[in-house]
Amino acid sequence: MKIALAGTSFELRSSSERILAAARDHFRGFESDAPASWTVDLDERGPLTIGGEAGVLVGARHDGRWTFTLKHEISMRVDPITRTAHAALGAVPELFPPGSVQNLLRILLVLELAPKGGVLLHASATSEGAIAFFGPSGAGKSTLARGFAEGTLLSDEIVCVDGAGLAHRAPFTGEHLPPRVPLAVPLRALVAIDHGDSLRLSRLAPNDALRRLLPCVVNVATDRTLTAQIFDNAAALVRRVPTLRAALPRLPDDPGATRAQFSALLNHVAQAVALC
Repeated sequence: MKIALAGTSFELRSSSERILAAARDHFRGFESDAPASWTVDLDERGPLTIGGEAGVLVGARHDGRWTFTLKHEISMRVDPITRTAHAALGAVPELFPPGSVQNLLRILLVLELAPKGGVLLHASATSEGAIAFFGPSGAGKSTLARGFAEGTLLSDEIVCVDGAGLAHRAPFTGEHLPPRVPLAVPLRALVAIDHGDSLRLSRLAPNDALRRLLPCVVNVATDRTLTAQIFDNAAALVRRVPTLRAALPRLPDDPGATRAQFSALLNHVAQAVALC
């Protein structure tokens, strides 16, 4: 099967019907007829005997080719020249197979976007106003996403921003699964979320914006070249897109109240962006 994410087409191949069935279900609506940019072969394995810390991705480049391992979950070889990937997926019950396939596609998207000026952000984003909200875990990104108008969610987990500044919808599972319809919008604002007693909004200088954004930028290896590309892309993004700091009171559990608070925030952001 072929799917398109952030303007890139991936052909997923496997002898495991379980993997393909899960992929077809999860990526429904993102199927593609375009020629594949990447070919990804997926093998089903038992628990992978990979060392390292659980949940920590390890990536390394040798002679232009990459290897990635995620304990018990993924072992993958990537050749950027032939644009092929071969992945063994461990049968971790809570992740296999859709979670594991999502994780390896995030890796490939980082490798695809970095040389082209793009980044992946841990953020929630809405096409309503074309805004991405970011911050540390627990800041309220997913809770805020409850206030997004129906059908406008791009992601509350991973936001793909390409080198042209377009924020793409991608079906990466967070608390909320976005609509199964591809969408890309020109990103108009980045908003760093902080806790506060009342709603306050302020503009961040590019250096401050970059300092806040970098912990939310997805990197997949300690490779110097890749890291430098991602850093430069993030720096270019905050120079191009207005970045604001929003101090928010505790978000209510009631979706209607969250929507009202989000609407107020959206109006403030629109006014601030108009002045930038």
